[in-house]
Amino acid sequence: MGPLGMAGPNEFMAICGTDSVNFDPGVQRHFGGLTALAEYYEMIRGKVHFDRFELMHPLVQETGNAVVPTFNYASFCCTAAATSVSSCQGGADLSHMRTEYTEIWNVAGEEITGQNKVVDLPFKRMSARAVIIRRSDGSIVGTLHRRGGKYALPGGAPEDGESILEAVVRELEEENIRLINPEQPSDEDLAVDFFRGYAELSIWHFFVVDDAEIGQSDENVKSRWVSQDEDVWYPGMRERLLLEIGTHHSGLAKRELVVE
Repeated sequence: MGPLGMAGPNEFMAICGTDSVNFDPGVQRHFGGLTALAEYYEMIRGKVHFDRFELMHPLVQETGNAVVPTFNYASFCCTAAATSVSSCQGGADLSHMRTEYTEIWNVAGEEITGQNKVVDLPFKRMSARAVIIRRSDGSIVGTLHRRGGKYALPGGAPEDGESILEAVVRELEEENIRLINPEQPSDEDLAVDFFRGYAELSIWHFFVVDDAEIGQSDENVKSRWVSQDEDVWYPGMRERLLLEIGTHHSGLAKRELVVE
């Protein structure tokens, strides 16, 4: 990061693999491969400057073969009035970054353009969520955390040292949800979403079950089965769920998604 702040990206690119995929919050799409990344950095060479940076609150979540490192990133730049190191640091402004992108899905060979999404960086928290799908009718377990609110997926924040799957299993126990005859969850059966309202990065684990025993819990107002026809979720969440079910478990997609 240091060389980038002095407008010299060569050292950063030297540690990137030729087949690496890179994301930059300043652009809409990712860069596939080192060549595409190099072309982008040539356009901004000499135009980027910051005096120092901090990587704060690092956290690594591991599940099977997937590892998700996260951290809060802040860059600092001297103000025009700064005349010393101390005044530079005292007058520095924290940079807040934002990236926008459009979701594009491929369902049964058909490309579907989804929502335009905005992600504010750094995000404030990470959560582990369970997408529990009933075999007989494709219904999904939804959880209401406050009266008069919208439904969300059961789950919560991972504790120190927990994998995403371990966190989901613990949260289901705490929310008094017992799965009946579940398929063995796969480390590859995952989805990732960002909820801007809470600036939360959410990782979803899928569970296909015969049924679930849903009891009372101090963790929420109530949980219940939600049919795929119902739209009781947070804005945009039902569409996302239907797309993910169609992608990961197409046989359980009971409702055809129409994107307007």
